[in-house]
Amino acid sequence: MVEKFNPNEVDITLTEAALKHFECYLSEHPEAEALRFTVKKAGCSGFKYVTELVDRIIDTDVFIPNASNLKLVVEQPHLAYLNGMVVDYVSQNLGQSKVVFINPNESNRCGCGESFSV
Repeated sequence: MVEKFNPNEVDITLTEAALKHFECYLSEHPEAEALRFTVKKAGCSGFKYVTELVDRIIDTDVFIPNASNLKLVVEQPHLAYLNGMVVDYVSQNLGQSKVVFINPNESNRCGCGESFSV
């Protein structure tokens, strides 16, 4: 059974750095209607975070409240995995940057950090 979430109960936080990163990313893709966070089965631990541009919002998408005008969504069935998560954008060595998912629902993460389980 899919757990139903009230849109007012969605608790996914984006840091200021993540908001700026996704604002820039979406501005480079004007054809995209929104950015969707989701999970897919992958890797040695079970799931992988996926961030994808979408050209249309679907009925099962739930909007993620944020401090920007960004249209960010999560498909309703994936909220059970992602609710409570913080999304950050961090700089690493040699000028590289990446999106980081800090998720209290994770029970395990693989050694390379590419997949997780709940």
